[in-house]
Amino acid sequence: MTPADLSKLQQTLCYEFKNSEILAESLRHSSFVNENLELDVQDNERLEFLGDAVLNLVVGHILMMRNPELKEGDLSKMRAGLVNESQLASTAVYLDGGFDAAFKIIERCFSALFDAVAVSAENQDYKSQFQELVQIKHREMPVYTVIHESGPDHNKTFRVRLEVGKIQAEGAGKSKKAAEQNAARKALELLKSDD
Repeated sequence: MTPADLSKLQQTLCYEFKNSEILAESLRHSSFVNENLELDVQDNERLEFLGDAVLNLVVGHILMMRNPELKEGDLSKMRAGLVNESQLASTAVYLDGGFDAAFKIIERCFSALFDAVAVSAENQDYKSQFQELVQIKHREMPVYTVIHESGPDHNKTFRVRLEVGKIQAEGAGKSKKAAEQNAARKALELLKSDD
């Protein structure tokens, strides 16, 4: 990459490197280094190794802060879904500016993904919570039935009925899964109000 390319990348990252060689190294693939031995430069494989650790640490930290109610297994699944081993920029920043600098960049770059995962975990939680409680109280599994579909194929709305024992609840959503989650949320409120 040219110095202009490196400068543009730093602007994109909103981080200016003290040592631009770290950034350049993070971008060098081993095939380039092997084809250009006369340059006597390092490839990015060692940084990639460190990058996985840095990314796992920061993403894990943020997920724990944002989701204090989730268990380790759920946090691990969420982290695995978010971490991408090609995120070498965060490693270069970590080496150049330390943990806080890497943390800020990863948090900013992943903020939309963290928000999406939080919504997904929140929705998933209703169904799981309801199923756990109802199995303890009623020893039955809830049954979800699609009772109505409306709208064109590209923009359908589903209505689902949940039934278990004497509990019935209905929920709507843009997918069957979302409608089931909505019904589970309502059924969970009914189940808790019976206590």
